Amino acid sequence: MTANPHHPEQANKRLLSLLDSYRLLLTFILMSVVLLDVGDAFLGSRKPLLFLVTTALYAVTSVGFLLSIHFKSSTFEQQLWWRASADIVFIVALMHSSGGINSGLGMLLIISIAGFGILMSERLALLFAALASLAILAEQFYTHLSLGQSSTHYPQAGILGATLFATALLAMLLARRSRESEAHATQSQTDLKNMAQLNALIIEKMESAILVVDSHQQIRLANQSARTLLKLGHLGSQAALKQHAPRLHYSLNQWHYANKELPCSIKEPNSQNEIQPHFTPLEDQGWLISLQDTSAIRAQLQQLKLASLGHLSANIAHEIRNPLSAISHASQLLAESPHINVEEGRLLEIILDHGQRINRLIEDVMQISQLKKFSGQAIKLRPSLEQFAHDFCQQEKLPSARLQLHFFNENPSIYMESLHLHQVLWNLCCNSLKHGGQKNIKIKVESGNDPDTGQPFLDLCDNGHGVSQEQIDKLFEPFYTTSHSGTGLGLFMARELCRFNGASLRYLADPQGSRFRIVFNQDLDTLTP
Repeated sequence: MTANPHHPEQANKRLLSLLDSYRLLLTFILMSVVLLDVGDAFLGSRKPLLFLVTTALYAVTSVGFLLSIHFKSSTFEQQLWWRASADIVFIVALMHSSGGINSGLGMLLIISIAGFGILMSERLALLFAALASLAILAEQFYTHLSLGQSSTHYPQAGILGATLFATALLAMLLARRSRESEAHATQSQTDLKNMAQLNALIIEKMESAILVVDSHQQIRLANQSARTLLKLGHLGSQAALKQHAPRLHYSLNQWHYANKELPCSIKEPNSQNEIQPHFTPLEDQGWLISLQDTSAIRAQLQQLKLASLGHLSANIAHEIRNPLSAISHASQLLAESPHINVEEGRLLEIILDHGQRINRLIEDVMQISQLKKFSGQAIKLRPSLEQFAHDFCQQEKLPSARLQLHFFNENPSIYMESLHLHQVLWNLCCNSLKHGGQKNIKIKVESGNDPDTGQPFLDLCDNGHGVSQEQIDKLFEPFYTTSHSGTGLGLFMARELCRFNGASLRYLADPQGSRFRIVFNQDLDTLTP
């Protein structure tokens, strides 16, 4: 027989402390009534001294019980045994000293039995109900023998004993219902906690960036994808959306309060990614914000575009290259004939020139579609530029003074294929010579580090006429050219080669001519696989 194991330890202690306090208050009231001579005179009417001594001992014992709760000198089961035994002994003694069963003090056992019925196991509660009933019958039997009373009150004693059993059973039933309700509530709480943890784990592991913002626009939840995308880092308990993502905060207010449409994309100051937000209201509790990295979508579109170009190049190589080779070969044979006059020779030159142009177009498209995996090795920028300048001037038969190199730092390391870098610079330099608008065009290559990001960059500028605003918008579009002999793929190829190596190529307005800037990426993890 043990104490009720279904109640938590703290709940058992609280209920036991409540019973001890009730017991102490009861003894104080009984003692006050007798000493102050108020109320009915039945208290202690048979044996006043026994009543006072019993009440005093009962009070001292109650104080001891109340203090013993905080000490682990005995087990909880032992504490229940001592309290139940003390209640039976002292209350039966008080009842005997006050006139027996007719005093009504035996009813105090009902409260004790009810409390112990909740705290004890069912068998132990019935045991103490039986002991209390036997104590009442024993008191009645002792009164009959010692005092010689002819009238007995065994029926009343039996009714009180039955009442004690009924109280114990009712307390057991209520305790059982309470335990079942508590177990159900605990299980429901556990299920809700597990569900919340599962939801949090699912959201945390999602590839989509998710933010949950409350009605005060405080960030309550941000999964790993959102923290990475917005560069949030560690978020405290008071993480304001306005502080960590001001552009997103502005878009949310514009969408919610001004009823404006979402912008195409936003870019946070501490992040280089372009983000497309989507807001979902959560009743009156805030908003669910899903973020989409449009730069990643553009990268996917770029892969699809390159794949399409790959299929196109295969078809072009199969359908055009062989007939074009036959046309070029036949034109060369005709040009060697001694019977060709000047006009016919000019026509053959036109055929050969346009054949070569188409052949270059095919080679450019195939070169874009057949890019190999980046090796991931760093190269020194200065010797690579010096080697390029030497090769370009020698190939194009230019004096070295027309291609100048300027270095604003020592010798930075960049992540880019040397062959790709040379090809990009070759395309840019050829465009400067071809479209610069001057015969003695001068090209200057400047290398340095960006003061804001610290990333190495390379500028290629010339003293030509520059590019108009209308042309800038279409500058990097494939097949766009202002020259009748060009393919329109030079700048497009240059930008794609830079993107493939994790760099970026853009045109900068320069009043002295044209300026193209290549910004190299120093984070190897962001390079295209």
